[in-house]
Parts: sequence; structure tokens; C-alpha cells
Amino acid sequence: MIPHRPSHSRPPQASTLSRQAPLKGAIPMLSEGEYRQLKLLVHQHLGIYWKEDKKELIYTRLNKRLRSLDLNDFTAYYKYLLQEEHRPELQVMLNAVTINKTEFFRNGTQLNFLTSEILPQIRRNLLKTQSHKLRIWSAGCSTGEEAYTLAMLAHEHLGPLGMGGLDLRILASDVNTKVVEFAKTATYIADLIQPVPDAWLKKYFLRRELEGSILYQATDKLRELIQFRTFNLLDKQYPIKTKFSLIFCRNVLIYFDHNTRQGILRRLSEFLHPGGYLLLGFSEYIQDIPGFRRMKNNVYQRSPRVG
Repeated sequence: MIPHRPSHSRPPQASTLSRQAPLKGAIPMLSEGEYRQLKLLVHQHLGIYWKEDKKELIYTRLNKRLRSLDLNDFTAYYKYLLQEEHRPELQVMLNAVTINKTEFFRNGTQLNFLTSEILPQIRRNLLKTQSHKLRIWSAGCSTGEEAYTLAMLAHEHLGPLGMGGLDLRILASDVNTKVVEFAKTATYIADLIQPVPDAWLKKYFLRRELEGSILYQATDKLRELIQFRTFNLLDKQYPIKTKFSLIFCRNVLIYFDHNTRQGILRRLSEFLHPGGYLLLGFSEYIQDIPGFRRMKNNVYQRSPRVG
């Protein structure tokens, strides 16, 4: 089988779905009540808050699930999801409705600031403290492109530090089990790998051909720097025992309401070293959380003196 990045097909137009009567055996469009039930269930488990109507999108992504389970409508599906013995299907549903958009070297302006300002400062700090240890967290890693991008950037711009070399480890986490499993394969089709510079592509990826398609898989040397894990940023406790110099949580918080965003940011700050950096998406920001200063390009630095 050729590994493909999980697809996110464009939903049918609302007019098509709403005006046509269901075909014989077709799953009926969600009613407003059914949509509200699923919306609340997703919010309960993921904290995601849908401001706009996503009824057609949900129908498109879950229609096949109802067929495979031989369920006639979304009311039956909702009741099915509530049963304890069907928790695996609940995870399947949550995977289906989450948005997983990412790419290699995304938000280039921010990454340029990372390589020109942040990584040189981190290098100076490591040399000053005679430490080789650098920990980075990609929170909401999706299909892994960000984590592999960070591994390449850190390796290229920090280089060896002392006799032992750089002790680099990257945690990449996501709530979606499907995209995490894909990320672990470290294998991407040619179209997805295009943003990677040619020299780095030859250095960090192996070119393969499978069933007529060109694939690129990250080398073992790159893959061993990254640990992929599945957990929810809404969890009261994260299964993490270390702190990080860099945390990337880009284009994740936009899907949560204000109170949920604030709670996640406070939890993230607990895992950031004093003087460490938190990088958010361009439409995300820290508000009413002390101990951070905003730098350029939506980069926040935690105060070197905490407490």
C-alpha cells in the first residue's frame, strides 16, 4: 500500500445536500438537533468550539461510518458513541472531525526569526552552561511535517556542541491517533516534500519508488530525534516529565474558545524553561498570563526569572 497523508476532501455544496431528497438507503442529512449533539460531544472531548455551521462537513466525514456500522441516522450514531463498549468508535469519530493542516517549513517568516534570533541565543546559552541538552515540543503536530522541519533546522543551525555533540530530542503530540500513526512512518509523497531544500532532501530523506509513485522517507538519523505521542491538550495532566526550551503550538488554539485557550496556555507555560520560547500561529496570542514578553512574529519568551 502507498502511504497517503490523511485526506480532507471538500464537502459537497450545501445546496446539493439540502435540496435533494435522500436516495434509497442513503443516510439522511443531520438535523439541527443531531448536529448540536455531536457538536457538544466533540467539545466535551476535544474542547474544539465550532463557531460556524459545519453540518455539511460533519455529514461528509461521518457518512461512511454510519454505513459501515449499519446505522440509519445520526441519532442512532450518537447513541452508539455514548456506549462504553464503543469507545474505539468515539476515537474514530474524533479523528474524522479534527482538522489536520500542516506542511514542511510552514510560516517561513517565523522560522526565519527562529534561525536568526532564537537558535543562536539558545546556542549561546548551551555553551555558557556547558549543556548539550535541547528539548523541543511540537504540540498539535498533525502528520509530522513540523516536527521533521524542526529537527532539520536545529541540526543545521546548532551543530555540534562540545565533544558530546547536541543532545536534541523533539516531542511531537496530537490528539488524533490516525495522523500520529502516519507521522511515525516519516514517508511523504513528492508534492508534500517540495518545500524542503534540495540539499536537505538529499541529506535527510531517502527517495523510494512504490507502485509508480515517488516517496520520500526521513532517514533513521532524523527519525530517532522525534518521539510521537497521542494525548489531549485538554488533559489536566500531561504525560511529560521534562521541560522544553521551545514549544510550538501553532494554529491549534484557534479552534478553542477563550477559556479553553487560556487553560492550555497556562499548562504549556508550566513545561517551558525560564527564558524558553513559545511560538503560536499568527492569529493566536497570549493574554492575561503573566511572565511572558511578546517578541516578533508571534513568538513569546518566558521570563528568565520565574517565581
